[in-house]
Amino acid sequence: MNGVKPVINLLGAEYYLMKDSDSYALARFSIAASVIIVITFLSVFSIWYVIDLLFHQTVVEIGLSLFCALLFGCIYIFLINTFAKEEHPGNSTYLTASNMIRIAFVIFMGVLVAVPLAILAAGNSLEQKTQEYKALVLKNHTLLIHGYYYTDLQSLANRRAYYLNQKRVYGTTNYDRDIVRISAEQEVITNKMNALIGEATREIDRSSFFLYRVKLVIHRPSSWVLCLFIVVMFVLPGYLIFSIPSDNMYYQLKKEAEKRMIQNGYRSFTNLYLDVFKEKYKVDIE
Repeated sequence: MNGVKPVINLLGAEYYLMKDSDSYALARFSIAASVIIVITFLSVFSIWYVIDLLFHQTVVEIGLSLFCALLFGCIYIFLINTFAKEEHPGNSTYLTASNMIRIAFVIFMGVLVAVPLAILAAGNSLEQKTQEYKALVLKNHTLLIHGYYYTDLQSLANRRAYYLNQKRVYGTTNYDRDIVRISAEQEVITNKMNALIGEATREIDRSSFFLYRVKLVIHRPSSWVLCLFIVVMFVLPGYLIFSIPSDNMYYQLKKEAEKRMIQNGYRSFTNLYLDVFKEKYKVDIE
């Protein structure tokens, strides 16, 4: 129970008051805190996996994973805190516009975490389709490169064939220089083509095609089940906290503690105010 105490405090609750109240509120906050701990680990792993697919650099992966997971966690806990309301006049106020926006954003965060995990769970079948798609992209890119230089190469080939034919027919060496020049131009263009194809091959091999993996995974029923499970997990802490009745003993104790804190602060300020007037201005205010 003490392991979830820091998380309960982050949720805006007073753990020491819960221990003095009934076990209902403490149990719900404890379950919510435990789920948030699991969500934190899933978020770190999910973000790390995405960054690993995109960057392939260990230092960048670790740094960005921790930063994004921390930012993600802070936003999520902030949203959950907004659900921890103490006054619920009636069930009709649960689905207000502001609450619907919060719920939608929490669901969106759950989907962001769930999709990379679904891609990872898909395993080798998804990897095989991705490799096939890479080969198709490389083939199409190669055809585009060949098509871009086709006119120039065809023109040079026709001119070279013409000069070779003239040389054979008339037995002259006047066209040798032109033939050599055309061959050199053909070689330059061929080298450019090979360089572009090589660069395209390296970039395609290095790319993870993350969006294509997302496109594949959304057509798998098992991925939808996993996403639904994680989304429910994201929504669960907010529901557990928000559904605690306002007349629960914990909230009554919290109201009394807050009232005492305000009254004590008011008395302290009043006494200080009276002492200042009495000592500095010799005025005794009743």
